[in-house]
Amino acid sequence: MKSGGSVNNKTTYQGYQNELPVIQALGDTSDVTSFVYVGSPDGLNIIIDGETGPDWSYGLEATNFSRFENIEIKNTGGTAIRGVSDVELINLNVHHNGWRADQLVDCGRSCHGLYAQDNLLIDGGRYHHNSGYGIHCYRSCHDTIIRNLRADHNRGSGIIVAFDSGVEVYNVVADNNSNGVWFAADGAIGYNITAYNNSNIDIYVSDFSNQTLENSIGLPNGIIAISGTTTSNDISGGSASSYFVDADNANFQLISTSTANNVGADLSLLHY
Repeated sequence: MKSGGSVNNKTTYQGYQNELPVIQALGDTSDVTSFVYVGSPDGLNIIIDGETGPDWSYGLEATNFSRFENIEIKNTGGTAIRGVSDVELINLNVHHNGWRADQLVDCGRSCHGLYAQDNLLIDGGRYHHNSGYGIHCYRSCHDTIIRNLRADHNRGSGIIVAFDSGVEVYNVVADNNSNGVWFAADGAIGYNITAYNNSNIDIYVSDFSNQTLENSIGLPNGIIAISGTTTSNDISGGSASSYFVDADNANFQLISTSTANNVGADLSLLHY
């Protein structure tokens, strides 16, 4: 893939007219691509499929100052997206990575939908059915925004934010993961989160300083927030039928009699 010249002079890669090209993931690479725009603002335009790639292959790796929009990334032997900085990831469908049937090694929980670096905008889309976390915002993941998306049915947490600073998570749905959303980073901010039916904890805020959780729902397993976390207007535990229209079928719209009105994700802003 050829780099562009600058942030305002990106090299663009799109499917041709109504075609939907499939790019086969090839595996590890040390090449760093900068200043590219891949995808289309008008809908799904490119598929990156790692089905025939080697074990521990990646779908998208080592790029910066780029934008990826309306792309499906699936079936990679390893993590779907890693090593990206100063990048916008818009309305991506990232799924079934690390689960490949012919995988010769057990990926366990170390293969994620996204292993995030720094200065990212992760806006819209769905991160689901991945072997590890849906979105893993770990060391060196700072000054990143995660919003308007769904993280579901991942073997690890839907979203984890750990160690670094300047991360905001808002207007997301995290359901049917091991844990829903896990905060463990100085100054992390979470609000308008709907977390449902995660097997351990729906929302967890652990022992780091100056963290905030507001206007969020975690049920049936609830919200755990350490002392010192700034919390307000959060709903922890309870019956799904008392809050949602049909949570088991991913309809997280609040019923008219719910005591959680104006809490949780604004579904009209989600894109998945």
